[in-house]
Amino acid sequence: MASKNMEFKIIVAACIILSLLFWGTTIFKRPHSSNKIEKTDSEVVKVKAGLEKTDIPDSGNEKKFSLFEETDSEETKIDKLIDHMGDPDINISQAAADELAKVGEPAVKKLLSKLRESTEVGIRGEIIFLLGRIGSKEAAPELIGILRDDNAYIRRNAAEALGKIKDESATADLASSLFDEDISVRERAAWSLGEINSSGSATNIITQMEQEKEERVKSAMVDALGKMKDQSATLTLLNELKAQNDQLYKNKVVSSLGELRNPEALQDLNDYLNKLRGLKPTDPMIKFQWEQAVKTAEEAINKIQTIQ
Repeated sequence: MASKNMEFKIIVAACIILSLLFWGTTIFKRPHSSNKIEKTDSEVVKVKAGLEKTDIPDSGNEKKFSLFEETDSEETKIDKLIDHMGDPDINISQAAADELAKVGEPAVKKLLSKLRESTEVGIRGEIIFLLGRIGSKEAAPELIGILRDDNAYIRRNAAEALGKIKDESATADLASSLFDEDISVRERAAWSLGEINSSGSATNIITQMEQEKEERVKSAMVDALGKMKDQSATLTLLNELKAQNDQLYKNKVVSSLGELRNPEALQDLNDYLNKLRGLKPTDPMIKFQWEQAVKTAEEAINKIQTIQ
């Protein structure tokens, strides 16, 4: 009996020790560095980092990466920032891109030069994205050509960048990208056409929407048609409303119809709203979705009625 009691006490003690070890490592473990970038000026990138073996969390220790020399010209600084876009430390590469975005137009020529000479997909993609952030129309011709690149990631970034630049000269090529084999390229091309909102773009989207099978691409097309406010898209959107079953997609269609403000859509929207009201659910989750659908339809109808 004494032997069994001893075994039981040993097991209990072992459990207590293991528990203390577990909670000790959880509670007192030193927090990881946030690696948050702090940029105080264009000459120094600071990456917050705790020292390797310090017991004092958030001690304010910082590792500094000096990018420039005091004698560097503005042109040299731009060159160095572009070089640091390829830094293996993502904090530094992102900080360099942020600084170049602040530099803006003066950096565009050198960015385009780097884009042409680089064979690294990652670097090229980041430069294209950055050119979109800067919004330089000088970059538009180069980006239009890149819409025919072999790499889908590169084509996708170029399509998005052109939408941010909003250069109408890209309209025809973006319309061609609606037929791209890659889903993300088609989606970004539709988004960009909506952002540029050039005359005739709605026709391009309407034509391709009849053939498009991917819902995320069609959603981008619906949003673009709403931004364009071209009433020639009314019938296409009404057909989408009747043909689709996904409620979130239907909400997008209804919202875009409201943006078109075409009185010819009013009867169909009222019929749709009345049908929705007759399908009021009792399940709380489904009821929330139903309420959103009703609200979207009511808002679309109100927008059309305000112009009558």
